Amino acid sequence: MRTASNLFRDGHLSLGLVLPAREQDGSTIDFARQLDIGAAADRLGFGALWVGDVPLNGPWYPEAFGHLDPFAILAALAVRTERIALGTAAAVLPMRHPLHLAKSARSIAMLSRDRFVLGLGSGDREEEFAAFGRAFEDRRNLFREGWTRLQAALEIPSRVIPDSGASADIDYELWPVSDSPIPMIAIGSGGQTLEWIARNAEGWRPITAPPRCSAIAMRSGVGPSIARRQARSAAPA
Repeated sequence: MRTASNLFRDGHLSLGLVLPAREQDGSTIDFARQLDIGAAADRLGFGALWVGDVPLNGPWYPEAFGHLDPFAILAALAVRTERIALGTAAAVLPMRHPLHLAKSARSIAMLSRDRFVLGLGSGDREEEFAAFGRAFEDRRNLFREGWTRLQAALEIPSRVIPDSGASADIDYELWPVSDSPIPMIAIGSGGQTLEWIARNAEGWRPITAPPRCSAIAMRSGVGPSIARRQARSAAPA
């Protein structure tokens, strides 16, 4: 597992970039230039390029610019770079079907010659969950169930778990076939305990939060953004 071993080594620190990058605040993003930035980071020896997953925007979203689909820009970066790892930080698992996500992950891994790292999060914007017909309060279970099916689909050999209601007489396979595993890492807690993350993920990237919010998140198993709301509601007037 070349990418994982290069990024996550005991006693070593790797440095990556999060795209899209901007010269100043505002809503304008030169997306073609992101590919140039990625190619330059590759030449300069950065460890990884990370992209987020923002399906929808609105007045409720904290940033005034849009994001490309993460797998579209990663495919473009895969053909513009040679050594740097490419990752999602994070693909929102409860709002993506695990089999579609497995297909996208396998595609980017093959285009990048096994440089892909699949970072997964549970999402924290109620408005997006409503638009996708998902119950916000179910995100912990959706994350855990989706992880199980996604992990199975990416196993070697692949093991496809179809939706309930599919005929048990039908065999499914995920192609193209690969003999290289794809690292799955947790971005934030995904509403899970640290013990669950340690058992199931190959890495963990906490989301920065003030100490009080982090303590709430650790006790309750929620993400930092939810913990911030809880911290504000618990703060004395």
